[in-house]
Amino acid sequence: MFFKVCLDNKTAYIATIYGSMICIKRRNLWQGFVDLQANVGGSWLFIGYFNAILGPHEKKGGLLPLKDSCDDFLNWTYSNDLTHIVNRGENFT
Repeated sequence: MFFKVCLDNKTAYIATIYGSMICIKRRNLWQGFVDLQANVGGSWLFIGYFNAILGPHEKKGGLLPLKDSCDDFLNWTYSNDLTHIVNRGENFT
């Protein structure tokens, strides 16, 4: 789902995300957003629960995350010039 926001003759789009817990399904999500951005040009803000992390530094305890999953998420963000906002407060929820 995405929304179009217009303010002072500028247009931006906000996409809300709830990523699947399954890596392959998230891969389809990333590709869907690549296609959407190609068809709907402009500035984008992606918010929500991605169910993905950039790497082991974003995880505490348990098994290490799947490298392919982290790489998919990282590649999607880099290829679309997305910026990760640094969180404040609690690091893990």
